[in-house]
Formats: sequence, C-alpha cells, structure tokens
Amino acid sequence: MTPFSTQALELAPWSVTKAKLVRSCPLAWKYKYRDHLPEDMPGLVTRVGRGAHSILERTTRGEALDAAIDAAKAEHGFSAEEMAGIARFLEGIRAFGATLARFRATTPIRRELCEEKVGLTAALEPAPFFGNNVFFRGAWDLGFLLEDLSAAVIDHKTGRKGDIKWHSAQLRAYALMALCHYPELKKVWLGIHFIGDAELVWAKPSSADVIRGQVRSWFVGWINDAAERASFPDPQPVVSRFCDFCSYRPICPAHNSIEAATERLVQLSAKRRRGAG
Repeated sequence: MTPFSTQALELAPWSVTKAKLVRSCPLAWKYKYRDHLPEDMPGLVTRVGRGAHSILERTTRGEALDAAIDAAKAEHGFSAEEMAGIARFLEGIRAFGATLARFRATTPIRRELCEEKVGLTAALEPAPFFGNNVFFRGAWDLGFLLEDLSAAVIDHKTGRKGDIKWHSAQLRAYALMALCHYPELKKVWLGIHFIGDAELVWAKPSSADVIRGQVRSWFVGWINDAAERASFPDPQPVVSRFCDFCSYRPICPAHNSIEAATERLVQLSAKRRRGAG
C-alpha cells in the first residue's frame, strides 16, 4: 500500500528540488520535469557553487586543499572569474575541515557517508537511487551513523546564510530517509553548513517516534500537494530571488520579450530532440 496520490505516483521519481520547484515557479517546473528541456548554460553563481561543493567533497574524503582545488578546476574547466568566486569559499572550507577533524576525534562513529545517494519506494521503503521502483531520491552531502544509534546529516550551502527554517522541508525529508534506511536509529541530527559564513547550524534533533509520526505524515501531504500543483493547467512564471539561479531564464517570458523567449525555446526543444535521437 502507498499513501501517495495517483498524480504523485505518475510524476515520480520525486526529490526535494522537484517538490520545491513546483511551488517556487510552476513554469520552470514544467520546462524541467514535464517538457524535459535541457537546461541552458548555468550562470556564474551556479558554477561557483558547484566548484565549492566539489572542493569540499574532495577535502572531506581526505584530499589536501590545494590538490582538491586543482582537481576540481581540471574536472570542471572553471574560468578565472569562476575561480575568483570559488576563492571566497576557501576559508569556510578550511574551517569546516578543522571542525570535521575535531568531530571525528571526539565522536564514536559507526560509519561515515559522503555524497550518499539514497532512495525510497512509494511504500516508504529503502530503494536504490537509480532503482526501477524508486519514488523519492536524495543525496546527503555528508552523514554519520553514530555508535549511540543516532545519525547526523549535513547539507552544504553556498547561498547566503539565513534562518535554518528555510531549509526545513529538505531536513525533514532527509530525516525520514535516514530512518527508513536505518530503522535502528533512535534520533537524527540535521545541520546546514553555510560555507561562505564558515558556520554549521543544527536544527533540533528529531526522535524516531516523531519521524515515524509527524514527519512521515507531513512528507506524504507535501508530495501529494506538489503533485496537485504540478497538474494545474497553464503554469505561470513567478519572479523571485530564485530567478538569478534559474537555467531557464533565457526562455522565460517574465525576463525576455516574447520573441526572444520563443526563439530560445525553439532552440532548446531542437536540442532535446537531437539528444533523444
């Protein structure tokens, strides 16, 4: 049995990004998930964010910072402008490395999970990230299974520091995924690492009982609501601060003339067809 609506099942697999996008901009959701248009070239902010994440992942796995920087640059081909943007995060990456070293030295850890990809079925049972039956997907930037049968999951953010409540949907979804994959857990700690501010902010830990009850109920309603919103006809763009990070901005009628947006939309549609062929 599944608690999810027919609409939610038809639109699976879901992710935090997919469920949030339909709320922040229904038109961008349509372009990405219904029309399957290829994303236009990512902007400077997006590229810089990817670079900081890549370097942080490498240093977390044990690479020296300078080696991690060189490897990320070689892999992604960052420009001088992009590297200058990435440099603003290096102090935060160094600080996190020191914090991580102290945590590892003082905390009994059963298992460490770096860039762990996890999935859930529509029955909220564990599934491989790319499994045929996966309903919901998530990737943990960093996680720890601790000897006291708790877990800690950390997500890195390159955006400006804000109230951790802004990320509550992601954190609750990750708490549910952690408990579904590791049902022996008694508690889940959830944190946001604001790289640019060199600050790790923890939310109030969630007990297994709360996750199985309140969080699970919220999650089902959250996904079903997203699926209903995605089914609305004639989705419209929503102008917000998120537009600066949107790869579909060149085809968005809210930011371009109808003629320019239509021309770029035709180009992306042709690119999609070539890719499908």
